[in-house]
Amino acid sequence: EQGFLDSACQPPEQPGCPCSRVILGAPDARDLTITTAAGSLHCADIAAFTASLSREETALYAGSCMSPRFGSVAIVPIRYRGHILGAVQLADQRNDVVSHVTLAFIESIVPLIGEAVQRFNLEEELRRFAKEQSVLHAVAAAATSFLDPTSLLDAVLEVVLPALDTDAGWVSLPGPADDDPPRIAVSYGVPKEFLAAEESSRFSTCPSCGPLLCGGAIADSPQLVATCPRLSPSVLGASGIHSHVSVPLNAGGDLLGILNIAWREHHHYTPEERAMLRAVGDLVGVAL
Repeated sequence: EQGFLDSACQPPEQPGCPCSRVILGAPDARDLTITTAAGSLHCADIAAFTASLSREETALYAGSCMSPRFGSVAIVPIRYRGHILGAVQLADQRNDVVSHVTLAFIESIVPLIGEAVQRFNLEEELRRFAKEQSVLHAVAAAATSFLDPTSLLDAVLEVVLPALDTDAGWVSLPGPADDDPPRIAVSYGVPKEFLAAEESSRFSTCPSCGPLLCGGAIADSPQLVATCPRLSPSVLGASGIHSHVSVPLNAGGDLLGILNIAWREHHHYTPEERAMLRAVGDLVGVAL
């Protein structure tokens, strides 16, 4: 069912989903009564099982996988060299659909699935690494090729934005004092009204850029522009920007500029992207 696909697993920190406990390898004592020797959770009659639970135990099975809509469920952990990578989940409206023989067969082939998932993850990691190295090489090449700071920053945006699946960004240069408004050195895909508003307000009041003035690092997650206290709601709404991250361009302990990468919709910002941007900021800061 679509509802099962949409909400089968609750977040791992929530106690009400046996799927999460299987994936985390942390079964509850009550889970063990319906857990196979291979670590799979197998409930042939969900209604009978849930009827046997106490009120406190019922809270442990609030996930969609144990919904009354289903008669039976099986959750088989996918392992690779002792690590659980995910789970195969089978659910049906009928009772006892997955027999012990069928479940044993699925458990026997799950190691092959684990090998395939691990190989896919490794290929994804290699592609990510290659893209990151390509960006850093291009930034380093620009840093050694351009003597003009504006040309360098323009080249950096041209390289970094596509790598982060966006077409919007700008570089701000701080004024002589913290309370002075910044100057926009270069920009891509950002409305003039937004840039003008940026240049007319102080860095120190910005929740994203302000901490960088005091030696702060790149934030762990993008800043939603709708929460920006510096710019008016009308400017923010017309900008078409959903969120952005601010990257300090430092050299010798001094903040020389701030590279802003913006997205027009939600972006899954990863720790790897943050590390790449930190490396880009260091390269550009030294070059400036």
